[in-house]
Amino acid sequence: MKKTLMTLLALSGAAMADGELLWTLDFGTSADATRGYKVTAAQGHTYNPTVNLGSSAINENDVTTNTNTSVQIDGATGVKLADEFSCVVQLTLPDVTIAGNFQSNWPIIFSLGESNGECAKVTIYRGLSNHLKVDRDGYTFSNETESQTSATEGTHTLILTMTGESGQVGTMRMYWDGVLAEQLTVDAAHRDASSVIDDLSLGGRLNGTQHRMAASFDSIQMYSGVLSSGQIESLSLIPEPTTATLSLLALAGLAARRRRK
Repeated sequence: MKKTLMTLLALSGAAMADGELLWTLDFGTSADATRGYKVTAAQGHTYNPTVNLGSSAINENDVTTNTNTSVQIDGATGVKLADEFSCVVQLTLPDVTIAGNFQSNWPIIFSLGESNGECAKVTIYRGLSNHLKVDRDGYTFSNETESQTSATEGTHTLILTMTGESGQVGTMRMYWDGVLAEQLTVDAAHRDASSVIDDLSLGGRLNGTQHRMAASFDSIQMYSGVLSSGQIESLSLIPEPTTATLSLLALAGLAARRRRK
Protein backbone atom coordinates (compact mmCIF):
# COMPACT_ATOMS: atom_id res chain seq x y z
CA MET A 1 0.00 0.00 0.00
CA LYS A 2 2.81 2.37 0.94
CA LYS A 3 4.62 1.62 -2.33
CA THR A 4 1.44 2.25 -4.31
CA LEU A 5 0.90 5.56 -2.51
CA MET A 6 4.48 6.66 -3.22
CA THR A 7 4.05 5.74 -6.87
CA LEU A 8 0.86 7.78 -7.12
CA LEU A 9 2.53 10.75 -5.46
CA ALA A 10 5.46 10.50 -7.85
CA LEU A 11 3.14 10.39 -10.84
CA SER A 12 1.17 13.31 -9.46
CA GLY A 13 4.33 15.33 -8.99
CA ALA A 14 5.46 14.57 -12.54
CA ALA A 15 2.10 15.59 -13.93
CA MET A 16 2.20 18.88 -12.06
CA ALA A 17 5.77 19.79 -13.05
CA ASP A 18 5.99 23.27 -14.53
CA GLY A 19 7.79 24.37 -17.65
CA GLU A 20 11.27 25.82 -17.01
CA LEU A 21 11.99 29.26 -18.44
CA LEU A 22 15.04 29.27 -20.72
CA TRP A 23 15.07 32.85 -21.97
CA THR A 24 13.02 35.97 -22.69
CA LEU A 25 13.39 38.15 -25.79
CA ASP A 26 12.03 41.67 -25.19
CA PHE A 27 11.46 44.55 -27.60
CA GLY A 28 10.85 48.23 -26.94
CA THR A 29 11.61 50.18 -23.78
CA SER A 30 13.12 47.17 -22.03
CA ALA A 31 15.38 46.52 -25.00
CA ASP A 32 19.03 47.27 -25.62
CA ALA A 33 18.91 50.62 -27.42
CA THR A 34 21.81 49.68 -29.69
CA ARG A 35 20.09 46.57 -31.01
CA GLY A 36 16.38 47.15 -30.47
CA TYR A 37 15.96 43.97 -28.46
CA LYS A 38 17.14 42.41 -25.22
CA VAL A 39 17.71 38.78 -24.27
CA THR A 40 17.39 37.73 -20.65
CA ALA A 41 18.52 34.13 -20.19
CA ALA A 42 17.58 32.11 -17.15
CA GLN A 43 20.42 30.93 -14.92
CA GLY A 44 22.42 28.20 -16.58
CA HIS A 45 21.09 28.95 -20.08
CA THR A 46 22.29 31.07 -22.99
CA TYR A 47 20.63 32.49 -26.08
CA ASN A 48 22.48 34.68 -28.56
CA PRO A 49 20.15 35.26 -31.50
CA THR A 50 20.62 37.38 -34.57
CA VAL A 51 17.52 39.52 -35.01
CA ASN A 52 16.91 40.83 -38.52
CA LEU A 53 14.35 43.60 -38.15
CA GLY A 54 14.21 44.24 -41.89
CA SER A 55 12.15 47.39 -42.42
CA SER A 56 10.26 46.90 -39.16
CA ALA A 57 10.42 49.57 -36.52
CA ILE A 58 11.12 49.44 -32.79
CA ASN A 59 8.38 51.42 -31.08
CA GLU A 60 8.14 52.48 -27.46
CA ASN A 61 6.99 49.11 -26.19
CA ASP A 62 7.31 46.62 -29.02
CA VAL A 63 8.44 45.80 -32.52
CA THR A 64 5.93 46.50 -35.25
CA THR A 65 5.89 44.45 -38.41
CA ASN A 66 4.62 46.42 -41.39
CA THR A 67 2.75 44.90 -44.31
CA ASN A 68 5.84 44.15 -46.40
CA THR A 69 8.28 42.43 -44.09
CA SER A 70 8.78 40.03 -41.24
CA VAL A 71 11.25 39.88 -38.36
CA GLN A 72 13.56 36.87 -38.65
CA ILE A 73 15.27 35.59 -35.49
CA ASP A 74 18.13 33.14 -36.00
CA GLY A 75 20.02 31.19 -33.36
CA ALA A 76 19.84 27.95 -31.42
CA THR A 77 17.06 28.30 -28.87
CA GLY A 78 18.18 25.40 -26.69
CA VAL A 79 15.12 23.39 -27.71
CA LYS A 80 14.79 20.54 -30.20
CA LEU A 81 11.73 19.66 -32.24
CA ALA A 82 11.62 16.32 -30.44
CA ASP A 83 11.60 17.98 -27.01
CA GLU A 84 8.65 18.90 -24.90
CA PHE A 85 8.63 22.69 -24.98
CA SER A 86 6.47 25.77 -24.67
CA CYS A 87 6.68 29.14 -26.40
CA VAL A 88 4.87 32.27 -25.20
CA VAL A 89 4.36 35.28 -27.49
CA GLN A 90 2.88 38.61 -26.35
CA LEU A 91 1.42 40.54 -29.29
CA THR A 92 -1.12 43.10 -30.39
CA LEU A 93 -3.34 42.73 -33.43
CA PRO A 94 -4.85 45.58 -35.44
CA ASP A 95 -8.41 45.53 -36.69
CA VAL A 96 -8.37 42.27 -38.64
CA THR A 97 -11.51 43.20 -40.57
CA ILE A 98 -9.59 45.87 -42.47
CA ALA A 99 -8.26 44.23 -45.63
CA GLY A 100 -5.21 46.50 -45.76
CA ASN A 101 -3.88 44.89 -42.60
CA PHE A 102 -3.73 41.51 -44.32
CA GLN A 103 -2.59 42.05 -47.88
CA SER A 104 -1.37 38.48 -48.35
CA ASN A 105 -3.02 35.10 -48.58
CA TRP A 106 -0.60 34.12 -45.83
CA PRO A 107 -1.42 36.46 -42.95
CA ILE A 108 1.00 34.81 -40.52
CA ILE A 109 1.38 35.82 -36.89
CA PHE A 110 4.28 33.64 -35.77
CA SER A 111 6.47 30.74 -36.89
CA LEU A 112 9.06 28.56 -35.20
CA GLY A 113 11.15 25.61 -36.24
CA GLU A 114 14.33 24.52 -38.00
CA SER A 115 15.77 26.60 -40.82
CA ASN A 116 14.68 25.19 -44.18
CA GLY A 117 13.14 22.22 -42.41
CA GLU A 118 10.38 21.35 -39.99
CA CYS A 119 8.36 24.22 -38.61
CA ALA A 120 4.93 25.31 -37.53
CA LYS A 121 3.23 28.61 -38.14
CA VAL A 122 0.16 30.29 -36.67
CA THR A 123 -2.03 32.02 -39.21
CA ILE A 124 -5.21 34.06 -39.32
CA TYR A 125 -7.43 32.99 -42.16
CA ARG A 126 -8.91 35.90 -44.04
CA GLY A 127 -12.64 36.30 -44.25
CA LEU A 128 -15.44 37.21 -41.91
CA SER A 129 -14.41 34.62 -39.33
CA ASN A 130 -10.71 35.54 -39.08
CA HIS A 131 -10.15 32.27 -37.30
CA LEU A 132 -6.74 31.25 -35.97
CA LYS A 133 -5.01 28.16 -37.30
CA VAL A 134 -1.80 26.29 -36.68
CA ASP A 135 -0.45 25.41 -40.10
CA ARG A 136 2.57 23.41 -41.21
CA ASP A 137 5.73 23.92 -43.18
CA GLY A 138 7.26 20.47 -43.09
CA TYR A 139 5.49 19.27 -39.96
CA THR A 140 2.86 16.61 -40.57
CA PHE A 141 -0.29 17.35 -38.64
CA SER A 142 -2.61 14.40 -39.09
CA ASN A 143 -5.67 16.27 -37.83
CA GLU A 144 -5.10 19.78 -39.09
CA THR A 145 -8.24 21.90 -38.74
CA GLU A 146 -9.17 25.52 -38.45
CA SER A 147 -9.91 26.51 -34.87
CA GLN A 148 -13.10 28.30 -33.92
CA THR A 149 -11.14 30.98 -32.07
CA SER A 150 -11.42 34.38 -33.72
CA ALA A 151 -8.49 36.78 -33.77
CA THR A 152 -9.80 40.11 -32.56
CA GLU A 153 -8.23 43.53 -32.34
CA GLY A 154 -6.18 44.13 -29.21
CA THR A 155 -3.44 42.65 -27.03
CA HIS A 156 -3.19 38.88 -26.79
CA THR A 157 -1.04 36.01 -25.55
CA LEU A 158 -0.23 33.15 -27.92
CA ILE A 159 1.15 29.97 -26.35
CA LEU A 160 2.36 26.89 -28.23
CA THR A 161 3.21 23.69 -26.35
CA MET A 162 4.60 20.36 -27.54
CA THR A 163 4.13 17.15 -25.55
CA GLY A 164 5.35 13.63 -26.22
CA GLU A 165 8.60 11.71 -25.83
CA SER A 166 11.44 12.20 -28.30
CA GLY A 167 10.89 10.27 -31.51
CA GLN A 168 7.30 9.49 -30.58
CA VAL A 169 3.98 10.94 -31.74
CA GLY A 170 3.61 14.39 -30.24
CA THR A 171 0.80 16.80 -29.58
CA MET A 172 1.02 20.51 -30.33
CA ARG A 173 -1.48 22.74 -28.57
CA MET A 174 -2.23 26.38 -29.23
CA TYR A 175 -3.63 28.58 -26.48
CA TRP A 176 -5.05 32.02 -27.20
CA ASP A 177 -5.43 34.22 -24.10
CA GLY A 178 -5.24 31.15 -21.90
CA VAL A 179 -7.90 29.15 -23.74
CA LEU A 180 -7.09 26.03 -25.77
CA ALA A 181 -7.77 26.97 -29.39
CA GLU A 182 -6.35 24.02 -31.30
CA GLN A 183 -4.76 20.62 -30.68
CA LEU A 184 -2.80 18.77 -33.35
CA THR A 185 -1.03 15.43 -33.66
CA VAL A 186 2.58 15.54 -34.88
CA ASP A 187 3.85 12.35 -36.51
CA ALA A 188 6.85 10.69 -34.87
CA ALA A 189 8.90 10.93 -38.08
CA HIS A 190 8.74 14.72 -37.83
CA ARG A 191 10.11 14.93 -34.31
CA ASP A 192 13.78 14.42 -35.14
CA ALA A 193 16.01 14.62 -32.07
CA SER A 194 18.79 16.16 -34.18
CA SER A 195 16.64 19.05 -35.39
CA VAL A 196 17.08 22.12 -33.25
CA ILE A 197 14.60 24.98 -33.19
CA ASP A 198 16.92 27.69 -34.48
CA ASP A 199 14.52 30.03 -36.26
CA LEU A 200 11.63 32.20 -35.15
CA SER A 201 9.69 34.58 -37.33
CA LEU A 202 7.37 37.42 -36.37
CA GLY A 203 4.88 37.99 -39.13
CA GLY A 204 6.14 35.49 -41.65
CA ARG A 205 7.36 32.07 -42.69
CA LEU A 206 10.84 30.90 -41.77
CA ASN A 207 11.97 30.92 -45.39
CA GLY A 208 11.34 34.68 -45.56
CA THR A 209 8.61 34.54 -48.19
CA GLN A 210 4.88 35.21 -48.06
CA HIS A 211 5.02 37.51 -45.08
CA ARG A 212 3.01 40.73 -44.54
CA MET A 213 1.29 40.20 -41.25
CA ALA A 214 0.55 43.58 -39.66
CA ALA A 215 0.98 43.04 -35.93
CA SER A 216 3.18 44.27 -33.11
CA PHE A 217 5.17 42.15 -30.69
CA ASP A 218 6.28 42.81 -27.14
CA SER A 219 8.13 39.67 -26.08
CA ILE A 220 8.84 35.98 -26.68
CA GLN A 221 9.60 33.41 -23.99
CA MET A 222 10.89 29.86 -24.51
CA TYR A 223 10.38 27.14 -21.92
CA SER A 224 11.76 23.65 -21.57
CA GLY A 225 8.89 21.31 -20.80
CA VAL A 226 5.17 21.90 -20.91
CA LEU A 227 3.58 24.80 -19.09
CA SER A 228 1.18 23.84 -16.33
CA SER A 229 -2.39 25.11 -16.39
CA GLY A 230 -1.44 27.58 -13.67
CA GLN A 231 1.48 28.91 -15.71
CA ILE A 232 -0.69 29.26 -18.81
CA GLU A 233 -3.25 31.20 -16.83
CA SER A 234 -0.71 33.51 -15.18
CA LEU A 235 1.20 34.17 -18.41
CA SER A 236 -1.89 34.90 -20.50
CA LEU A 237 -3.14 38.39 -21.00
CA ILE A 238 -6.90 38.38 -20.63
CA PRO A 239 -8.45 41.13 -22.80
CA GLU A 240 -10.16 43.81 -20.76
CA PRO A 241 -13.97 43.78 -20.99
CA THR A 242 -15.43 46.37 -23.30
CA THR A 243 -17.45 49.32 -22.07
CA ALA A 244 -20.59 47.70 -23.39
CA THR A 245 -19.88 44.51 -21.45
CA LEU A 246 -19.21 46.44 -18.27
CA SER A 247 -22.44 48.36 -18.72
CA LEU A 248 -24.41 45.14 -19.13
CA LEU A 249 -22.81 43.70 -16.00
CA ALA A 250 -23.67 46.84 -14.08
CA LEU A 251 -27.29 46.70 -15.24
CA ALA A 252 -27.49 43.02 -14.31
CA GLY A 253 -26.21 43.79 -10.85
CA LEU A 254 -28.70 46.63 -10.43
CA ALA A 255 -31.56 44.40 -11.53
CA ALA A 256 -30.50 41.73 -9.06
CA ARG A 257 -30.42 44.23 -6.19
CA ARG A 258 -33.88 45.47 -7.09
CA ARG A 259 -35.25 41.90 -7.10
CA ARG A 260 -33.81 41.30 -3.63
CA LYS A 261 -35.60 44.43 -2.38
